[in-house]
Amino acid sequence: MYNRPLVLGIDSNKAFRREISTRQLLADFGNNTGNLVFSEAVFRSLANARRSPYAFDHGAAIQSDVLVIAAANWLNPYSDFGALADRLEATQRPVVIVGLGAQSTLDHSIPKLTPGTLKLVRLASESSKCISVRGDFTREVLNAYGVTNVRATGCPSLLLSGATAPSIDRSRLERPIVLHATRHLFNLADPYQLRIYRESYQQRIDLVLQSELADAIVRRGADEDEMEAAGAVLAKVYDTDDLASVTTFLREKARIFFTLEDWMAFLKESGPCVGTRIHGTVMAILSGTPAVLVAHDSRTLEMAKKMSIPYVLSEQFKEFRSEDIRELARGIDYDDLTRGYTPYLKEFINFFDENGLPVAEGIRP
Repeated sequence: MYNRPLVLGIDSNKAFRREISTRQLLADFGNNTGNLVFSEAVFRSLANARRSPYAFDHGAAIQSDVLVIAAANWLNPYSDFGALADRLEATQRPVVIVGLGAQSTLDHSIPKLTPGTLKLVRLASESSKCISVRGDFTREVLNAYGVTNVRATGCPSLLLSGATAPSIDRSRLERPIVLHATRHLFNLADPYQLRIYRESYQQRIDLVLQSELADAIVRRGADEDEMEAAGAVLAKVYDTDDLASVTTFLREKARIFFTLEDWMAFLKESGPCVGTRIHGTVMAILSGTPAVLVAHDSRTLEMAKKMSIPYVLSEQFKEFRSEDIRELARGIDYDDLTRGYTPYLKEFINFFDENGLPVAEGIRP
């Protein structure tokens, strides 16, 4: 049994500094505030744990007896984790990966992985009993590359519920709707995601941001050049040249959270939360608020299935009109979520035990 785990992930207590630029602030969260959810879940699930950013200090690492990585959707053709693998290897400490995910389309084609990412995966495979992945598809991806000591646990984020399943308060169904969609930094989005942003803007529906840097910059304010660049993106996203109107909307109705507590506090007062973000959905569920994930790719679908999260396929929910959103949320039966939590929790505890990781009090049933 290990006694001194070091969890590599996001520490919102250290990352959130109100006085820094929005660009740097979001970068501190790995350019997606959803990263703090699963990072915090891994950290809080382990006893005697310390935490560190992914760019860890070598001295702190060698004072630990195991390095635990709170991982994300790193199995894709674009990311290369060779530098991280080299630094981890130099510590001569065992590496345990938790919650690794593969990214692909809904046709579930096997992504081509970069050499550096494969090195990281094989380092963990060889130095730990097994790797935790977000679902069956990710396990198939690793198996295709010859890595077979894999456990399909789901994402660790729901572990924040502790020893008992989240309890959904259906009385919140009539409260104001909350939406979330998927865009990154200054990028645009596919037509489906754009429908969600535009519905939120046109109907003045609360919108939770995670990685939308342009929106966050306009919401928080920035220098003239940053505001101009962000405005050019938002004109296309929200399909309007009225930047003043978009600015008012974002400052009144958009939210971006840098602590779990603030995020949960907002959702506890909200109504049904619907959108394409897996961690936006998980946060609503953890807050006791009715939520439905719109699964639009392989990663969201495999996590929804593995974690018994209520979902609908994007191809089955095309219009994304306000009246349809509330009707969708009303029709969800959350019994599957409740029943599915026990095997989900057991799978994770077995994974922690198998790898000799000390489980924190309040996690075991």
